[in-house]
Amino acid sequence: MNIREKRKTDRLVYEIPESVYVELKVRKEPEKKEFYDLKVKDCSKHGLGILITQKDFDLLSVLKKGDTIQDISFFAKWSVFNIDGTVQHKTKIEEGEYKGCYILGIKSQDIISNCRPEYF
Repeated sequence: MNIREKRKTDRLVYEIPESVYVELKVRKEPEKKEFYDLKVKDCSKHGLGILITQKDFDLLSVLKKGDTIQDISFFAKWSVFNIDGTVQHKTKIEEGEYKGCYILGIKSQDIISNCRPEYF
């Protein structure tokens, strides 16, 4: 089964050795923040595709489209920086290695100025 790519911008897909991940701090209760270390599946000039595996499925019920996440820490071998982003989508992966997991799409203007320019 082939799935047609609907996204408008090119994506960089990270291989396991790249070790690209983010740390999110999400307020689940008024007085408590949860921390999530999540792998970045892909990246474009305008956002990140963050992999949500079963151990972090509770995050899917906390975040909804349009939510703003502040101070997302982005870690890669070439850079470490913090961004703010907006949830664009939560999409279930239907096939492949991560079947049953989700991609959390985060849009951020900060990505443009912080990602490695040679990729875009």
